[in-house]
Amino acid sequence: MKKTHRKETLFARWKNDIAGSIAAMWITSSVAIIITAGSAYDATIAFTAKAKAQSIADAVALNAAIYVKEFGEPPQNDIQGFVGGTSYNVSDTSHDLSKYVSSTNDVNNSWVRVTYDEETGQATAVVSGITAPRFMSIVNITSIDFSARSTVNYAIEDLNNSVSVAMVLDVSGSMFFHDETGVKRQDAMESAVIDLMHNFNALVADQEDDGQILRTGMIPYYSRIWFPAVINMNWGTISDNNIFRLFEGGGTNSSGAMNLARNWMNGETAFHEAETGRENPKKYVIFMTDGVNNRTFFDTSTINACNAMKAEGVEIFTIGYALTLQTYGSPAPGVSHTPTQAVIDRATALLSNCASSPEHFRTTSGDTSISEIFENIGADIAADIIRISN
Repeated sequence: MKKTHRKETLFARWKNDIAGSIAAMWITSSVAIIITAGSAYDATIAFTAKAKAQSIADAVALNAAIYVKEFGEPPQNDIQGFVGGTSYNVSDTSHDLSKYVSSTNDVNNSWVRVTYDEETGQATAVVSGITAPRFMSIVNITSIDFSARSTVNYAIEDLNNSVSVAMVLDVSGSMFFHDETGVKRQDAMESAVIDLMHNFNALVADQEDDGQILRTGMIPYYSRIWFPAVINMNWGTISDNNIFRLFEGGGTNSSGAMNLARNWMNGETAFHEAETGRENPKKYVIFMTDGVNNRTFFDTSTINACNAMKAEGVEIFTIGYALTLQTYGSPAPGVSHTPTQAVIDRATALLSNCASSPEHFRTTSGDTSISEIFENIGADIAADIIRISN
């Protein structure tokens, strides 16, 4: 019996030793797997930050070059624009990298710096920053630096392509309320669109000696397309008067407007080919709404139109206007509106699904106005069609 007991004891110890070894191996392997997967996540964040920084650098360099082209000299103060050689925190501009960068003393570690070269006639923007790895810190990698550079000639002589831009704009009754900055939404939206048109005019100025290259159109909608206010696709930009005459009212149904935008885009190539011989013009749709459609099947129809356009080569920017969870006042004393989280989530889902990428979906906030968003989209479009040196 003693011998049997000893064998059983030895066998139990052997099993325990094996179990312990396996447990140790499993823990070691699990840590390695976590570090590997986490490192991939950290690398993805750094890659996304660099891509976003490149987009910001393109927009900043373009705006800087346009300023010099219009005024004959670089900005002399911060009100005019980016002063040469001065470093600005990205969070203090109309751009944002806060999701990707670390912070020191509540200041985001992302910076933009512009230099002006009078000899070569170029503006160069450099955007740099530091990400804070969540997993690589386990192996003592506490930061990942990134940077992006973009250079634009003051003359902006080489446009890559012809362009068609259609705007699908929500003018439903909720546009009566204020936005996050305390401005009536309809008024702020109209001003933002007018500024965008002016920027497009500056972009194509002196660029159409061999034929017109820019076509724009506008589809206002509420519970249906507001046909009397529709501006069909045509050469040039939409006039201030055609934008100022818009007003808010009615319910919300974006499906008809987005399907009309798709029909427009399908016919745009023929116009550009006849005008300049270019067979593959850039096509963009800017879709803005401040809420949800009155019926969920309107969402489905809208998304179907968006997916069809994206498959056909159309780039779609979407804007979620005043989708912050808060109470919004209005020009009428005592009249306010508070959207529910369900409404915000549904509107966000619609716009996210319609956008060409997550970066193409923009939202306003207390720090980001509708004007800034339209300006940034215009800069992104311009950067896409201008020969920019990175």
